[in-house]
Amino acid sequence: MRRRRALGAIAGLAAAGAAACISFDIRRYPEPENAVAAFVLCRIVDAEGDVLKPGAETAEFNADDARVLAFAGVRNVARAIRLRWKWYGPDRSLARDTGDVEVNAEGKSLELVTAYDALDLEADKAVLGAWTALLFIDGRLAARRAFSVSGAEDNSPRGSGT
Repeated sequence: MRRRRALGAIAGLAAAGAAACISFDIRRYPEPENAVAAFVLCRIVDAEGDVLKPGAETAEFNADDARVLAFAGVRNVARAIRLRWKWYGPDRSLARDTGDVEVNAEGKSLELVTAYDALDLEADKAVLGAWTALLFIDGRLAARRAFSVSGAEDNSPRGSGT
């Protein structure tokens, strides 16, 4: 008898559940504020309307290059922020520090902020080896890229030498 009641209760609950409707809303969380969309090393940056666009990304530069550009794209900027670039040479010493650069001082809600800094390479003073570029947002490390600077390009003809 107990078994029959238990089965009846289960069948009743199943029937009630089949008649019930369950709904839910998938909560879409917004992207976090000040999210790094891009941190790219390149040789040129182009202006496309109100937004800057990096040239071809590369991690290999040579002493003949005029400079190395570190392009940053930051999404969802809803208040004033401080960007800062730091460049470290092969000996791990600080070669360049931009200091804090205030962005969006008006506190507008911006979908994308683009900016860049340049490390000048003077052919006669370029330090060869592995370098590092860092991007900070409001004093916190946000992105890092490694790159190399090699000697002047060799334009001599290649061949067997005979």
